[in-house]
Amino acid sequence: MAKEIKIAENEKREIDFSGKSGDFAIQLAQGAQATILDLAQGNSRNLRQKIILGKNSRLTMVSIQNQGADSDSKTERKIACTENSEVHFFSANLGGKISAEVREIHLQGKGAKLFDNEIFFGTMNQHFQNNTAVFHEGANTFSRITVKGLLGGVSSADYLGLVKIEKSALNSDTFLAQHTLLLDTGAKAEMNPNLEIENSEIKAGHSASASKISEDDLFYLQSRGIPKTKAATLLASGFLAQVIEKFPKFSSEIESFMQRKWGAKNV
Repeated sequence: MAKEIKIAENEKREIDFSGKSGDFAIQLAQGAQATILDLAQGNSRNLRQKIILGKNSRLTMVSIQNQGADSDSKTERKIACTENSEVHFFSANLGGKISAEVREIHLQGKGAKLFDNEIFFGTMNQHFQNNTAVFHEGANTFSRITVKGLLGGVSSADYLGLVKIEKSALNSDTFLAQHTLLLDTGAKAEMNPNLEIENSEIKAGHSASASKISEDDLFYLQSRGIPKTKAATLLASGFLAQVIEKFPKFSSEIESFMQRKWGAKNV
């Protein structure tokens, strides 16, 4: 049975899920504001969350996964957004052997908004699997989903993104972007953004890529006296910076984790 967490009308609360497993049902009343912190650095775990946002409520969720090399992590989140509610989500997947995340977001009410920003950084034989589905059901709903990742060694990532705009979601606006930078020849990425649109009075777009570091950019930095390995690190870090900078409160911690991964990476 899921553990219930209720946030009262106009209440502000911070909830720490760091290291927790199990089932949770979270409900934000009208005008409530909640920040959920989920810093996973321990052993394997299985976390399931069902979240309902009341009218004019706001949820900020920060998930940083930096578990041990032999750990497996599975996270499932289902979120329902009513009128004028907002979800601001940031996810950094850095650790673990296998990390799997499933997210389903329903923008049900008029004017509901989703801002989803994700990064991942894999080395050695790490594998990341992510399935994000966003359903625009109410009019004037808005979503921006941005995923950027680095893969080195023989690490791999499968990212499936779906945005469906229902007939009822008039004047909705969405953009889904999934991009990966491959640092080594053995790294593999499958980026699969999909749009399903059932009415014409909307704005929608998507983009995806899995590419290598530009040789021209490397040459330019080397011509400035920067060694090749350092130049590659700078370019790769810059690739993620635009996403990390959106959550300045946690940027230094994430960059510290990433520096350790760069130190351990066998380029």
